[in-house]
Amino acid sequence: MLPSCTRTAPPSRSARSIGDGGTLIAVAALIVLGFVFGQVAERRHFKQLDQRESALARFPVVDVARIPGIDGTTGTVVYGEVVVATDYFKTFLASLRNLVGGEVGSYQKLLTRGRREARLRMLEQAGKLGASAVVNVRYAMTDIGGRRAPNTEVFCYGTAIIPAGIDAGALPDWPEHVA
Repeated sequence: MLPSCTRTAPPSRSARSIGDGGTLIAVAALIVLGFVFGQVAERRHFKQLDQRESALARFPVVDVARIPGIDGTTGTVVYGEVVVATDYFKTFLASLRNLVGGEVGSYQKLLTRGRREARLRMLEQAGKLGASAVVNVRYAMTDIGGRRAPNTEVFCYGTAIIPAGIDAGALPDWPEHVA
């Protein structure tokens, strides 16, 4: 005698794609993790930017070619460059915002961080050269990575004015991480 076989219906399409809800839970968990770690990293970076900017606050930076009263015999190009990547949570929020249109606040913070970081890197380079000011400051930005991994490159450049007679070995009183 042959054993009897019972026939069961194959799982439905929706049951196969979602399973027991594990896929949905995993996606939700990744979004939450992206949000939490992204916020922590962003806050840490903004705090670091504030500290570095306060250390360099006395340094004149302008977008004109000359500052009255500051003369130098040497001018040299200085620049700061940074590529800032967004986290998956912000990318997810931006894609939702694209459905209805409007301003994408999560990307504004990304660009602000990039501009500030590039400017600080330029100032730190000028400080290493012993400059007294940076004039004719400009910014350039480029999107890299496409829609799936939006990254932004920010390039900040200007002319460092180096006072006459400065000794290359005697740098001014700059923060330690610059020298």
